[in-house]
Amino acid sequence: MLVSSDKEIDLACQVVILGSQYDVFRGFRDRLNNDIALVQAYNALKLKHFDLPYEQYRDAKAAFIERVLS
Repeated sequence: MLVSSDKEIDLACQVVILGSQYDVFRGFRDRLNNDIALVQAYNALKLKHFDLPYEQYRDAKAAFIERVLS
């Protein structure tokens, strides 16, 4: 991810190939777009784990995403 401190907007883009193994993230995005409580839970999880080593942070997010998509 590219990070720039001279911008006022915090923005990240993720690009995936349609039909690839990572295309499931579009379904997760759609679930977030339609459920504010889910967004709040996801953001709370990220805040709770932000100071962990990056691998543990990613593992926590992955477990959440898997629960949402199952």
